[in-house]
Amino acid sequence: MARQPQGGVPASLRQALGEVMRLQQAGQKDRAWAGAQRLVQRAPSVPDIVHLAALVAATSQRLEQARYYAERACGLDPARPEYRNTLGNVLSSLALYEQAAAELERAVELGPRLVEARVGLGQVYQKLRRREEAEATLREARELAPDRPEASINLALLLIDVAKTGDAIEVLEAAHRRFPRNALVADNLCYALNYADEASPEHVFQVHKRFGELVEAGVRAVTAHANTPDPDRVLRVGYLSADLRRHSVAFFLEPVLRGHRRDRVEAVCYSTSSTRDEMTEHLRSLSDGWCDAGTLGDADLVRRIVSDRVDVLVELGGHSSGHRLITMAARPAPVQVTAIGYPHTTGLTRIDARLVDGVVDPAPEADRFATEELLRLPGCFLCYQPDASCPEPQADTGNDAFTFGSFNELKKISPTTLSLWAEILRRSAGSRLLLKNSGFSDTALRDAFVARARGAGIEPDRLELVGRIESPEAHLALYGRMDLALDTFPYHGTTTTCEAMWMGVPTVTLAGDAHASRVGASLLRAVGLDELATSSPEAYVQRACELARDRGRLASLRAGLRERVASSVLCDRAGYVAHLEDAYRRLWRRWCQERGA
Repeated sequence: MARQPQGGVPASLRQALGEVMRLQQAGQKDRAWAGAQRLVQRAPSVPDIVHLAALVAATSQRLEQARYYAERACGLDPARPEYRNTLGNVLSSLALYEQAAAELERAVELGPRLVEARVGLGQVYQKLRRREEAEATLREARELAPDRPEASINLALLLIDVAKTGDAIEVLEAAHRRFPRNALVADNLCYALNYADEASPEHVFQVHKRFGELVEAGVRAVTAHANTPDPDRVLRVGYLSADLRRHSVAFFLEPVLRGHRRDRVEAVCYSTSSTRDEMTEHLRSLSDGWCDAGTLGDADLVRRIVSDRVDVLVELGGHSSGHRLITMAARPAPVQVTAIGYPHTTGLTRIDARLVDGVVDPAPEADRFATEELLRLPGCFLCYQPDASCPEPQADTGNDAFTFGSFNELKKISPTTLSLWAEILRRSAGSRLLLKNSGFSDTALRDAFVARARGAGIEPDRLELVGRIESPEAHLALYGRMDLALDTFPYHGTTTTCEAMWMGVPTVTLAGDAHASRVGASLLRAVGLDELATSSPEAYVQRACELARDRGRLASLRAGLRERVASSVLCDRAGYVAHLEDAYRRLWRRWCQERGA
């Protein structure tokens, strides 16, 4: 929260205003909001107090109230850039991006050195797909205040989204050197390094470990849990995620919630996002308890989890957007686990275990790159639940030209990936490449990608680029135009690979030396298609080209692929959940034993 100037606040209210700010900074959002409302009632015409109410409301996701108070503050003092900045950020949170841009542009005009206004404006330009302006604005913010790491972070996140991952990592590495004790910089560098073409496992691990050290140094852990240390009782398992909505994480959590045996596990979900949809309601219906935790700060969320007496807390996001690793660092549950949503260690020593399998994290090599204990589940580290709206797969695409394809995110299409795809096309005369991701809805990004592809040796007439498709059914039906799917490297697809196979399209993958570059191999092993997981760039290219030439072999792979997937370990909900519950139970019994139970 921005520092509140108190020059215009009556002396009689300054102590109360300071207390609200203290509560806000401590993450006690509900108490801060109550205090802010009392202050506004006492001084409804003091701009700083009205603005404070807007800030507190925004932080606790009370966005309409935040808009009301921000507009009031701007009315009371139209020339204050900080007030315009707050109003612009609130409007952006309400997805009113054109209005937000106007307010933030005014804030920059009124306060040319107000860095947070430029950062917010850059973010809004990105939402409006004005990405060149976004990048320019964020670079201006970084140059204006090199001692403010948020400008570097937001610039790097934009660069990742437009597939300039190498540039993003350079920005974050520089910020990490300049701000070695800033956990937020380390957090975003952890995330970015998963997309790096060239980064040693040791370096990636050290950055994650450094993040954990910084966070744990500043967060006091709960040391006394009131949970009854009975090794055999029903466990209360909490699932903590910002992605309990239509998101890939939800598709892998759904079979877990559906499959839990209630004589062994009581499942409680903590949804830390304000976004809700039909998947949110479906997951809620499968849960034994639910907490809408989007408005809770870390301190309040820790108190809630402790009071709920969660025995095993499972976080599903790692360093992905919206994560609550600070909550995990406070250790609100006796046993803590990370699973599903992130392809690396969290870096926290206060998370006891990470759920993987022997393919994505082979022993013993992978163990030295994790701060958590690696618990290897039999079979696969994931269980896939196909979308209920899936159309039937097509036996034959009917393509005149052989069509390779990938529906992975633009940021996963690394320089290495492009060079491999270019070589496959070069060796497969007349073939084409079908790519789909939301970035291609942006004309500028499409044009930039076409230029990148041409630089790698792929001519535009061999490319078909498809942008965002709102209908899940239409998205899945597009797989029917693909003969063979090509995985990305070094960050593999997960949901995309599962979807492709479910829609009858085999995927060729290149396995690397990190979890992110071994997911495809795990998924293929789970369905009995190890032959499609290659171990070198040359083998990857050769396997794809062989299948393009051998239509009979490819047809045999495609025939009955959905049935193969449905009967495989990948979709064995009962078996997967049994292994998952056994892992939870082993960790729980260890905790009980440590307490003499």
